[in-house]
Amino acid sequence: MADLKRKTLSLSCGKLLKLYGSSLAISKSLEIGEGYAPNIYSFTEGQSGGKEAGQVTNPHKLDREDLMELADFNI
Repeated sequence: MADLKRKTLSLSCGKLLKLYGSSLAISKSLEIGEGYAPNIYSFTEGQSGGKEAGQVTNPHKLDREDLMELADFNI
């Protein structure tokens, strides 16, 4: 189970996510970040109005299990 201590979110797999604050949010579009900043897991659309493929931002290299653990933590 994920645990948040001293601005560090630790996952059961051993990954540590350094946070700027002490909150975690999942938006309606399933982006994960701190408050309204999708800095943990997000999707951005291409600049040419949908002609380019979008890009997933996952700087912590989270896998499916990590994302599910974050969702459980947020519940």
